Amino acid sequence: MKTKVLEKLPDEKFNAKKSYAYAFTKFLSHEYKLKGKVLDIGAGRGEYQKPFESIGLKYEGIDAEPEKDSIHQCDLTKGQIPFKDNSFDVVFMRYVIEHIEKGLDTFHALQEIKRVLKLGGKFIMITSDWYFKYRTFYDTFDHLSPYTQNSTRRLLEYSEFETITCRNYINIPWLWRYFPVFSFKHKLKCNGIFYIGSKT
Repeated sequence: MKTKVLEKLPDEKFNAKKSYAYAFTKFLSHEYKLKGKVLDIGAGRGEYQKPFESIGLKYEGIDAEPEKDSIHQCDLTKGQIPFKDNSFDVVFMRYVIEHIEKGLDTFHALQEIKRVLKLGGKFIMITSDWYFKYRTFYDTFDHLSPYTQNSTRRLLEYSEFETITCRNYINIPWLWRYFPVFSFKHKLKCNGIFYIGSKT
């Protein structure tokens, strides 16, 4: 199945000068019809707050060491995410899971994500792909757990998420005009793994 590219967004001209966060959230909204309330895990300084709000989502963020007052402090591997069950339509987690040690910490984090996600809600996760990044993965000192496409899919399905897609992607927005955003058939080096699953 071919993936649509950003230039196919209705009534919009592709703008290479827009930030990656705006371009990426706009693509997600168009491709996966996101709506409602989103939880950004590993939010940091809230880089994705305005981009998600620009596509009509109500935003909340958590981080172990938040860099902005509006982001809630939460260590995903310990305790509970500070929201009630079934609070979010979308949970977004970008480059976080590779910083969590595999085992009980990982399963606790995924169970908490599932708890706060509504039935039928979407879990969007991005992580580095060991297949492409094995030479440099541990150059980031706090990287703990590498993943491949297969291990990512199996982990999330074991945690009872239903996989919608699990693919490689190119992390260069201006190329999205010319190549599918998520493809492993091209000759360009991929940056990571893009996973979307739903709570069933």
